[in-house]
Order: sequence, then C-alpha cells, then structure tokens
Amino acid sequence: MFLREYETTMILRPDLAPQVLDAVVERLKETVNGNGGKLLEINHWGKKRLAYEIDKQSRGIYFHIVYLGEGPTVKELERNLRISDNVMRYLTVQLAEKVNPDECDVKEFVRPQYEAEVDENEESNDLDTDDERDQSQNEDEDGFGDDDDSDSSDKE
Repeated sequence: MFLREYETTMILRPDLAPQVLDAVVERLKETVNGNGGKLLEINHWGKKRLAYEIDKQSRGIYFHIVYLGEGPTVKELERNLRISDNVMRYLTVQLAEKVNPDECDVKEFVRPQYEAEVDENEESNDLDTDDERDQSQNEDEDGFGDDDDSDSSDKE
C-alpha cells in the first residue's frame, strides 16, 4: 500500500511552557499514527521572529513535521491544529505521491533543551566557576597552591 508524503509547518505561541510543547508533539504523534499515517520526522526550529504580527505576537515557536498518510490523516491533523489555542498558523504541503512506507526512514525526535532548562543549567555552571574562583584565591602567592615541604621530606 502506497501513501502520500506531507509536510506541515506550524507556528506556536512564543510564551508556551516546555511541558505544553511536549504535549503538542505527543498530540501530533498520536494523531498521525492513529489515523493510518507514519510520522517520519519532527523538527523543532525554535523561537523565531515573525515577518508580521499574528495575534499581537511578533515571535513564534516553529515546528516542522514530515509524515506519510492519506487525506483523512491530513484532515484530522489540521482539525486538531485548528482547534488548538497554542497554534497560531500552520501550512500543509504534499511532497510526493505513492511512497512506500516500508522504504522510508523514521528520524527519532530529539527533545530540545528549552530556555528555562538552559537557565537552570547556567546557574549550576556559574556555581562551578565560583568554586574555581575560590580555589584560585586560596592559592599561595607563588601560584603553586598549597605546597607543604613536609610532604616532600617524607618521601626522601
């Protein structure tokens, strides 16, 4: 059985929490797989500036998905995107007809590290650099740290 290959690009609201983005991705997977389709690829393009304001927003979070399916799969996916308050815009384009699903490679979605998570990691990195700074301040004036002459005399 051959399917058609589609791509859908969507713009989500820029103020969404990482958990909401994960829920949107899960909903996309369930919709495509549950309607006889095969999800090939999900790309998170990140937060980008829009060419013009949409719903008084000048930025948006872009997602791009590539999948195999028929008309009802696309119809259900677009219905879900249309009723979601988190989606500002979407566009679906048919890429190819008569694609064998067994010959297509599926790329696993790698969850990106979102801004809030990056901020937490930077704080822990800042602590590391503070510890290093404290250690450098504890070094002797000669720059060799804590050298005890008694240690070297025990080895002789």
